[in-house]
Amino acid sequence: MNFNVTQKIIRNHAETFIPITCQENAGMISLIHAIVWLILNESSKAEHEFNRSLHACTYREFHVRNEVDIRADIIGGYGFNSHFLTSADGFIQSVIMGYIGLRYDDKSLLFNLVPSILTLSTKYIRLRNVLVHGTYLFDYTIDQSSMYFIFSHIYTNLLGITDNYGSQ
Repeated sequence: MNFNVTQKIIRNHAETFIPITCQENAGMISLIHAIVWLILNESSKAEHEFNRSLHACTYREFHVRNEVDIRADIIGGYGFNSHFLTSADGFIQSVIMGYIGLRYDDKSLLFNLVPSILTLSTKYIRLRNVLVHGTYLFDYTIDQSSMYFIFSHIYTNLLGITDNYGSQ
């Protein structure tokens, strides 16, 4: 959709609407909130939303994800409040688009890594076997200060990495 949305607009919406949106249970919406806070470089707020989503529908010592919210210890824990297991997709989306900062379209991948976005307890995040356009396979790792790409030498002349200034 490519709207020209500024950081100021995103922050205004986040600060206005996140506190009043979906307080009854976390489901998938808090994972979207996590992405928004990460875009704004607010890692502690993102971590809160990320954890809230995981807490809402995981149980017992192994934290098994479940469709039914049986908790009474969170806001709106009504007992047997339904969650779709498809909200696990929100988990994947928040990691890839939020913490890793990956954006893509039909022509390119954009890695929009925000400095120091990983929590202190997270050493690194690694995506393995990322497939671009069904052909180009690579691994991608971020840590507290860097990002790393590992790809086959076969693709050296086919893949280009360009910064925001057009430098390769």
